[in-house]
Amino acid sequence: ARSMVNKLEDIACSIANNNCDIAVITESWLTSNVTDQLISIPGYATCRRDRPNDQRGGGICTFIKSIFNFNELPNLNDPDIESQWFVLRPHRLPRGINSIILGTVYHPPQNDNDKLRAHLFQSIDSSLAAYPNSGLIILGDFNHFIPGNFCSSFKLKKLVLLPTRGNNILDQIFSSLSMYYDDALILPPVGLSDHSSVLLQPSNAQPTKLPSTRIQKRDCKPANKRALFSSLKATNWTPLYHTNTCEDKFSLFHSQITTAINSCLPVRSIKFH
Repeated sequence: ARSMVNKLEDIACSIANNNCDIAVITESWLTSNVTDQLISIPGYATCRRDRPNDQRGGGICTFIKSIFNFNELPNLNDPDIESQWFVLRPHRLPRGINSIILGTVYHPPQNDNDKLRAHLFQSIDSSLAAYPNSGLIILGDFNHFIPGNFCSSFKLKKLVLLPTRGNNILDQIFSSLSMYYDDALILPPVGLSDHSSVLLQPSNAQPTKLPSTRIQKRDCKPANKRALFSSLKATNWTPLYHTNTCEDKFSLFHSQITTAINSCLPVRSIKFH
């Protein structure tokens, strides 16, 4: 935004016109003199992270609809990185996804790419350990950040494909939920900001069905276990004691056990996604 205070009306109108559930503002330029009440938007929770000691520039502010169940994760904050982290639990999520981890980032041009990459890895690892089976959405102003193996490590896809400032894509969205979203739309800047706005919307198309897999599993119901016990009890083990080598003993023992298991505990094929 390059200062939210003088663009607050434009920001509020843009959020309302696009019916945004979540809006992230980078370069908020907020200081301790600007209270939450001054920048609040009706119907939204305000979550901000300003630069310490009222340093000029930077800052992130996130607006989340009040109806959403969410928690901020301040334990992931790094004093050298401008980011915010949240866990979101909407009422409806795709099957197999328990929550959404949202990370917001402002990465100034002069900052260290390696430090940001390490921070992202550590934050996502910690989040997924605390909230397994979560989808990931990491977004913000990354300037000339080089992801390296960041995307492949967490199966993330870039959703911003068109320039957001001049001929460059400086504002990016990385997500493991790309099958549920269209490619991001590029909207006009808010106020006199020199960055375009980015809008991410759910896709109307049904996501591609995940391939199914079959595994083999033995039927270990109590009756079959009892049958195996009876079979092993009735086995004549005398020949085992008259074999001459360890290899022969093992081969005979393995053959007897395998025959009993295959006979009493049949294999079934189970399909899952």
